[in-house]
Amino acid sequence: MGIFLILILFVTMTIVIVVVVVKRANCQKEETKQHINQARHERLQKRAKRLEQHRATWAILRFIVVIDEINNAQDFYSLEKAMTNYAGIQSILKESNPKHNNVMTAIRFCQIENVKGMCQHSLTPKEISIIKNWEKYDVDMLHVLQHTLTSFECYWEKVLASYKRVSARNNRLDYLIDYLTTLENKDYILPYKNIQEKIRELRLKYEGLKD
Repeated sequence: MGIFLILILFVTMTIVIVVVVVKRANCQKEETKQHINQARHERLQKRAKRLEQHRATWAILRFIVVIDEINNAQDFYSLEKAMTNYAGIQSILKESNPKHNNVMTAIRFCQIENVKGMCQHSLTPKEISIIKNWEKYDVDMLHVLQHTLTSFECYWEKVLASYKRVSARNNRLDYLIDYLTTLENKDYILPYKNIQEKIRELRLKYEGLKD
């Protein structure tokens, strides 16, 4: 009986030891798993933060480009496209909410690209001020429309002067007359009566040029 009891105690102790060892190993595995998950979560958070920073900086860079496209549009098709892009980038800016460091990073990038010769446009102090205060920026549509109309007229004056055949010139004039008729009644033109009147005068001028 004594030996039997000793065997029972030995087996019991062995089972207990095995259970404790297995439990401890499982705990260590769980701790390791939690540590790995925590590390992965931290990496994902850092990556998400970097992506947010890149998105915010990209939004400012896109804002710079679009503002330049609006203010230097050479024709109304380009202006309309730029204004559509402007509406889109305004939405992205509100979502990404760029901070001061994003703005300064974008400005430095543009300046470096200009020095390297990758970008021909050098930011002026006025443009830098606009970029820094992007939330308050409002397009000066009257100035933009005046510039675009002047560029439009200068371009077509040269084109019309280049025609040798009267029929070809008249066809182009017909196109311009139809285009200006539609343009003067577009929604973004209507609030600016002075611009609308200049478009009308240009249309009448082209009508008078037809042979």
